[in-house]
Amino acid sequence: MNFLLTEMTFLRYFIPMIICGNKSGIRSRVFVGASHKYNCPRRDSNLVELTSLSQDHEFDLHEIEDVLAFPGLTFLVEGVGRQYLNHTHKKVSFTYMTDFVINRKYENEVDFIVAPSEDFVKRNKVYSDKFVFLGSPKYDIDFIPSSEIKEKYGIDNKENKKNALVVFPRARDLSRIDMSKLYKAVSEKGYNVIVKTRGKDPIPAHLKGDYDFSDFTWFPHSSLELIRISDVVVNFSSTVIKECVMLDTPLINFHIKPFDRPLDYLYRYNYSKDMKISVDNKQIADALSFFDKASSLEFNLAKNNHLFEASGVCQKTIQKFI
Repeated sequence: MNFLLTEMTFLRYFIPMIICGNKSGIRSRVFVGASHKYNCPRRDSNLVELTSLSQDHEFDLHEIEDVLAFPGLTFLVEGVGRQYLNHTHKKVSFTYMTDFVINRKYENEVDFIVAPSEDFVKRNKVYSDKFVFLGSPKYDIDFIPSSEIKEKYGIDNKENKKNALVVFPRARDLSRIDMSKLYKAVSEKGYNVIVKTRGKDPIPAHLKGDYDFSDFTWFPHSSLELIRISDVVVNFSSTVIKECVMLDTPLINFHIKPFDRPLDYLYRYNYSKDMKISVDNKQIADALSFFDKASSLEFNLAKNNHLFEASGVCQKTIQKFI
């Protein structure tokens, strides 16, 4: 199997497939190109991690320009890198959240588009005869135990505190909410405040919480591991709600974006509570207390209605195309 890698974030989709392929004796090749972004795999620090991952998971690394010498099944994300391919490649593109809704220009240049579910694309009002509904490989992974994840990130739970992961908002939205007040309200309920941002959105020094992380590791991706060990996620209408649903982690949400929140239908379940932008301490306390008693039924409903089951996606995908 071939994989075109121009952004390190694509590894979330590729490495679960590679691991699954290894179990069936299928060799994988990753073709590395440049993106000129913070997550470019040709940046020195990223290349070091990529090289280490290639050794751990036994895949070959090549320059993206060399892919013409390796015809056959080739995976992309949102069609990125398709200009390096030709008719000798079977081109299969994974969808990256809702990007396909915005950018359909690659549709006629690939053979198949792997979408999370039929409901997912219908709600985003897109359709293509290239769609195959197989889920997403990024969630089809075996996490290390939670205690080891906490140790990896240096999160101290000696006081048996719960963990609240704050998905840090974009700089443009910060003026709409008092983050310090929010941190205090969550902390007073006995939670560690863990703040996660992207490499391109640095956290101001006074808003780092108890722990703060950028893109700590690309695989397993730090966002998924931190959600995995969190008791609640503090979200700001980002698409991370999909990760919360897939990992059965409840969330409180502050809508501070200047536009309608994406994936709005996923917020209409009891695992999600909408908060006042003014940061109402009692409202936050009530939501956190409610989550203590919440069951996993709502997560299962949302997955069945809109998404998919994580386990087995890679195997189904390989069986479909090989």
